[in-house]
Amino acid sequence: MSHEGHPQDSPHPDGETGYFIPSKAILTQDDLEVWKQSATHKTIVDYIAQLNSSVINKKLTDTIYETENVKLVLKVLEQVEGIAQETPPVNNNASRFGNPAFKSFYDKVQQSLPSLHASIPQIPQVAVPEISIYLQECWGNRARIDYGSGMELNFLCWLYCLEKLGVLSPNDHPALVLRVFWKYLNVMRFLQKTYWLEPAGSHGVWGLDDYHFLPFLWGSGQLVGHPHLRPKSIHNAEVIEEFSQHYMYFACIEFINSVKTASLRWHSPMLDDISGVKTWDKVNSGMIKMYNAEVLGKLPVAQHFLFGSIIRRPEGINPKSEDAASDPHWGHAHAGVGAVGQAQSGWGDCCGIPVPSAFAAAEAEKRKATRPSGAPLAGAGIRPTETSTGLPAIALAIATLAGTWAIVDAYKRSQQCPLPPGPPEKSRIGGNMVDMPRSHQWLRFTEWAKQYGDVVHVRVHTNHIVILSSYEAVVDLFDKRGSLYSHRSERIMTTMMGWAHVISAEAYGDRWRAYRRQANSGFSKKAVVKYQDGQTKDVHIFLQRLLNDSDNFISQIKWLAGSIIMRVTYGYKVLESDDPHITIADDALASLENTGLAGNYLVDSYPFLQYLPSWLPGMKFKRQAEKWREYPMRMAQEPFDWTKEQMINGQAAPSFLSGLLEHNNDGEYGEELTKWTSASMYGAGAHTTIGTISNFILAMVLHPEVFCKAREEMDRVVGTERLPTMSDRNDLPYLECVLSETFRWYPVAPIAVPHRVMQDDEYRGYRIPAKSTIISNIYGITRDERIFPEPENFIPERFDITRSGPAPFNPRDFVFGIGRRVCPGNHIADASVYLAVANLVATMDITKARDEGGNVIEPEVVRSSGLVRCVTTLQERH
Repeated sequence: MSHEGHPQDSPHPDGETGYFIPSKAILTQDDLEVWKQSATHKTIVDYIAQLNSSVINKKLTDTIYETENVKLVLKVLEQVEGIAQETPPVNNNASRFGNPAFKSFYDKVQQSLPSLHASIPQIPQVAVPEISIYLQECWGNRARIDYGSGMELNFLCWLYCLEKLGVLSPNDHPALVLRVFWKYLNVMRFLQKTYWLEPAGSHGVWGLDDYHFLPFLWGSGQLVGHPHLRPKSIHNAEVIEEFSQHYMYFACIEFINSVKTASLRWHSPMLDDISGVKTWDKVNSGMIKMYNAEVLGKLPVAQHFLFGSIIRRPEGINPKSEDAASDPHWGHAHAGVGAVGQAQSGWGDCCGIPVPSAFAAAEAEKRKATRPSGAPLAGAGIRPTETSTGLPAIALAIATLAGTWAIVDAYKRSQQCPLPPGPPEKSRIGGNMVDMPRSHQWLRFTEWAKQYGDVVHVRVHTNHIVILSSYEAVVDLFDKRGSLYSHRSERIMTTMMGWAHVISAEAYGDRWRAYRRQANSGFSKKAVVKYQDGQTKDVHIFLQRLLNDSDNFISQIKWLAGSIIMRVTYGYKVLESDDPHITIADDALASLENTGLAGNYLVDSYPFLQYLPSWLPGMKFKRQAEKWREYPMRMAQEPFDWTKEQMINGQAAPSFLSGLLEHNNDGEYGEELTKWTSASMYGAGAHTTIGTISNFILAMVLHPEVFCKAREEMDRVVGTERLPTMSDRNDLPYLECVLSETFRWYPVAPIAVPHRVMQDDEYRGYRIPAKSTIISNIYGITRDERIFPEPENFIPERFDITRSGPAPFNPRDFVFGIGRRVCPGNHIADASVYLAVANLVATMDITKARDEGGNVIEPEVVRSSGLVRCVTTLQERH
């Protein structure tokens, strides 16, 4: 396209140039009313709405198509950013207001306008002088060194002009918001921080964060229909941290929190007020109305609006003199042109008294180091009755009252949402304390699920407990709302016992993430492949040990699980099942068996009890905790010290721990983190391995027909000349079904380690109170007859993928946990279980035991936290 021609849909279809420098035109209240009813006003509103619609359900991190012209526009913004980087602020320590270096930046941008526009060849050269004014004025006001929503509007107008000129198109709208405007916003953040741009006016309309409005408007559009993020989520620091990279709204909140002191409710009452709205679609529609009324519809902003040939001045508004239009304070009550339309009292100090930027205020506070954090600023040029946000005291009071009303109203509405159903409370103080069994809680929880539904609420003293007994409910909360529900339920008793630093108990935060990074480096699905040869050798030794002592098969299974985990984690070779490291680990896990269950210890509801003397009546728990405390400490410290000593002596075998120590992979938390990551793996891997293999043996004793079918498949696929390996797994589909049914039939961890939600939430119309304990009833999920018909029966065929009808869920998707807290040892445990079970099927006959008279002894089943103990016989196959 020729630079001299006009694109299709040009503002000047008659072929005449017709372009001219835009100027201001709105002066009086009458002008404002004409503007609000004009086609030009509607055009701007519609353009904002179109851009808004283009980003609904889209993330900043999504792949967005960028045309060549969009890329060129982005390069223009990069060049402006480069100009700012080459124009450092001058020493302005004596002032907390705008830095004069901004004027130099402004002038450099002005000088670069022709070349900036020339870098986009499709822009007609004759249109450059007209559209340049919008790009020039979108960075802030040169005279006042300030910035507000009016300057932001100029950037929007520049984009609109480019679209009218055919440089951009409606297909570019998602990229304009999520790439171009986002880049502009980040450049503005740099300018605001570098030059301490003042918020534009004390009676005018700034943005929702002192400067901007549109990122909140379009940011709320991104979140419309989000399955679990709510407007009130802006008060959750971890939600902000996690989702700020995806959504403008949260990114803006993160920015505010980074530069403002005190709480969001104090310094941003309007945003706090908005957070009380229930859904994002209401926030978004309200934002559009608010922008129309408070930005486009307010004289302090509209009087700066620039009209040219592309964005036309409405009929009925007379053009003003060039002298007036060139005055940066033109039309203001305090301006020198007060004779023009100033018969009335005026509009107040819309440029107002100087108000420092948040950056300047923060820097001034650092220098003085005398004023308490978050205190209102006062000094020369600042009214004592105003806060650092610049709002007059009366306006702040009104906004605060409005915010308070919103909070109270939201609270009342939340109270209208009922708690999930559950058994009636027996006591006002204890609640359902007497209903909570001290062991085998999953059986009671499953009964409640049948009676009240898959989401059940009980209260034990001060603790709200929500029990989830369906796969759907657990996925909805732990996975889809993982940022809210990945916290750990605080168990004072387990902390007193020394378990605070294992991965499963660690609070959701940076330290927990460091744990997971270390664990994943050695135990991810990809990483555990390197351990398979060693696991296979251990299984072969396990088979030999069984032949020598099949009566104590549980002891041999413990040896196998301990040997694999200790060798992989520490490079330590376990010789006997009573190895001291294994013994102390078993003692530690045994002490934990019931202490982690909800409601078992009063101190978990009343933490102050931990500070009372242990000799007082009722303080037995303190004496127990002190006695048990040495177990987890020794479990973590002793093998850790052994590996370090082997490394010092040059005798260490390759292991997970030695690898971490060699690479100093302990970050800011030191070796303490590495020690507890390693210790966590015994419980994570060994417990599952022991319990599942034991359950498999019991199932085969009770269902010999299943064992025979698995043996037939093994002989057909592997034969009798070798032992099965991991490479055979995909060729043994029936054995895989048997394994899946074993995981389901009696899950090793019938109740997952409880989670905690830190803020009020709503699910299925029910209220989930903040700080509730959330329990995933894994056993209850395995008894859901909608998914697993005849759940008490052992039916491997239910997992046969060749069967007609919908396939049930794979138990591995939930027995190891769901969401961000999934067990880190699941992959190595799954591999260990497969190798052990496959080799048992290939080499052993599993039958019921017989007494001295040859009579069959029916299995005596004893279950403890999922671990099965039964009477059986394992013999070499005949």
